[in-house]
Order: sequence, then C-alpha cells, then structure tokens
Amino acid sequence: MKILVIGTNTSSDFISQKLLEDPRVEKIWHVGANHNKFPTDRYEPHALDKKTLLESIANNSQEIDLIIPTVLFFQLWGEFRDLVKEKNIPTLMPQHELGMLEWSKATGKRLLTHLNIPTAPYQILTKTDLVKQFYSLSRPYVIKYEKDWRYGLQTVVVNNENIDQEFHNFINAPKSTYPATNGNQEPTFLIEQFVTGVREYSWHALCNQTGWQYLGTSRDYKKRFENDQGYNTASMGSYSPVPDVNARINDYADAIVKFLIKRGTPYVGILYLGIMIDTNGVPVVLEINTRPGSPEIESILPTINSNLLDLFYTTATNQTIPKVEFNDRSAVSLRIVNKTYNETIDQSKEKFVMPKLWPLTGNMMLSLGARSKLLHSLLTIDGTSVDQAADQIYKFLNNKSMGDYTYRTDIGYFK
Repeated sequence: MKILVIGTNTSSDFISQKLLEDPRVEKIWHVGANHNKFPTDRYEPHALDKKTLLESIANNSQEIDLIIPTVLFFQLWGEFRDLVKEKNIPTLMPQHELGMLEWSKATGKRLLTHLNIPTAPYQILTKTDLVKQFYSLSRPYVIKYEKDWRYGLQTVVVNNENIDQEFHNFINAPKSTYPATNGNQEPTFLIEQFVTGVREYSWHALCNQTGWQYLGTSRDYKKRFENDQGYNTASMGSYSPVPDVNARINDYADAIVKFLIKRGTPYVGILYLGIMIDTNGVPVVLEINTRPGSPEIESILPTINSNLLDLFYTTATNQTIPKVEFNDRSAVSLRIVNKTYNETIDQSKEKFVMPKLWPLTGNMMLSLGARSKLLHSLLTIDGTSVDQAADQIYKFLNNKSMGDYTYRTDIGYFK
C-alpha cells in the first residue's frame, strides 16, 4: 500500500513512523516533512508546496491508496477536497462542512447545544462589544477566537485577579494576532463560562458512515510551565491512557455521529472531543476538533494493539471499523521547545543552538515538526505505567545537551 501523509506537525511524522512498521506499506510520501531520518527507501519527505501537491495528486492518483492529512487546513481547502473526491482516493478526513466544527467554535457549540450535549454556556461578541462588556461579564470567563487559527494559543481565562492585565493585553494586541476577516469586518470572539473541573482530557474516535470506534484518551498539557502555570502553548506534552474514562462520552459520540449520518453528512476521520469532568462528575464537552490531537495522538497510538493501517484504511473507505484493541502499556510524549517559545521574535533572523538528542534508547520515538524553529520535536516512549514512561524520558534527557531548547519537567507526573 502507498500512502500520502500530509502535515507539518509532529503527529504526521509520528504516524508515518508507526505505519512504516507494517510491511504492507510499500511507500509513504510525507508532504510537510523537513528531514529524512528514516533509513529506508519506503519513506520520501517532501516540502509542502500547495501547487506541487495538487499536481502530484492529479498525476499520480492511481498510485495513492490512502491520504492522511493531519491538520485542519486541508479540510477547508476547496481545491484539495475537490481533487481527492474527483480522483476517488480514500482520505482520512471529514468534509469541509464538518471541518467547520473545529474552525468555527460557534458551529461546534451549536451542534452540541442542538444535541443536548453538556457544554459551557457561551456567546459570540465582536471586538468592539467585548471591549464594552469586558468588566461587566460574569467572571471567571474564557475568551477564544471564534475562528481559532492558532490552536488555542491565545485562549485566556479572565478572573477577578487578572482582569486589568488581560484587558490591557486585549486592547493592545497587535493586528497580526487576529485571524483574517473580510474587508472591514471585525474579528469575533467566543466568550464562555469557565467550567470548574476535576479532570480534563482529549477523547478520540474513528468515525465513518457505518458508525464509530473508540480510539483512546490522552491528557494534554497546554500551560508552558510546571504545575500548569503560565501562558497557553500548542502543547508541552501528553500521556495516555487516562484512567476512569466517563462512559457518558460514548453517548455523546453516538449522538454526534448518528445525527451527521442522518443529515447526509457522515463524519469520516478522527473525531477528537475536549472533555472536562466537572465537580458534579458530568463530562462537559469544551470543544470539537476534527483531526488527531498533537501530541495526544502520539501518546495514544503506542497503547493500541490493533493494526493501525487496517484501522485507518477501513475508516477512510467507509467499511465497518473494527473494534480497537488496547495493550496494557502507557505512553508519555514530551515537547522540546525553544526557550523563547511563544514570545514575539523574528525566527528567520534567529540562529538557535539545537539540542543533541541522538542516539535514542530502547523504544523511544522522536517526532520532528516543520512548522517552527520554536517547536523542535516530540519524544515519546511507552512503559508499564505513566510514571515509569516519564521516568525513562527524563532519565534519557539528563545527560543531553539542550542548546537553546528546554521542556517541562512534570509531564506524566502532574496529574
């Protein structure tokens, strides 16, 4: 089988590595890679150029058995969607309308509300209206871009202690931080009630027009510093599995998938629900994502016994998805980031001293991303428990030269 993996994030790199473990995979073309660290001619890295990508698919469609895009952009890119549909290439990706469940936070919220799935109360405000109501809104509240183009990086919680600082940050934010709008249209924001919870995690499933199968859970660490302090990041790491997953989430997934099938827009791909267990034990859906979480998927996949190629291909071709079988292992993924991560700097003018992580040990996997010099890589290893897997990663890093890069020291430990 020949597979086209598309993505500049570490999850596309990790998925490529896992698929190469299957001898039935003849070739992986990875568009969006910036390296060729795999010692095999079965793997070909390519830079992401949209025009070249379309031409390659059009000219080689008969050779491509499966396409796996790992980022939201490709669900929203009309030319790409139309081409893979015209060429009838199995693609592990929901259609454009369903990609809006993630891209537009209001769209996802409306679906959850329509299906009576618990979610935080919300409203949509323009920038002007939010400035006017900033101090009168009931606190604490959460501010998100309604069109979230930065993967939650600028999500903030406003409370009584930080309201003056957050108001200052908001009114002085440079225009470059806002998503593009049409003409003079103002950016809009989703304002939702802060949910006080006892546990937060990411819940994943494989879905198509035949139904869905549970794929696993992961605990993601968004905050930059230890003990979940500091600002939001794309992620500093994750672990899997999460213990005591609430069974009510199965009902939520069932309602979403069945509703979309009945409506004539079946969801094909990986569904990822952000879950908060509130103080009453109720799982609240914070948001819907229409792609594999990164780095959540990196820590989920090592806990799966089922054949990954079979799972992905049957899902993308709308065959009955086999039940996912799990092993008794746990996994931890740790993000290696630049010390200036999330600060406003001109990366093109910076020369960073890279970490020296090779050689790896045991069953450790290193995933590289091509998006940013600030997000260097992700280390993943599985173990007999989450703590034991974390022990292995931190022991490995103890003697490594990190250059201008660093990491959190409590991934897997801070529950």
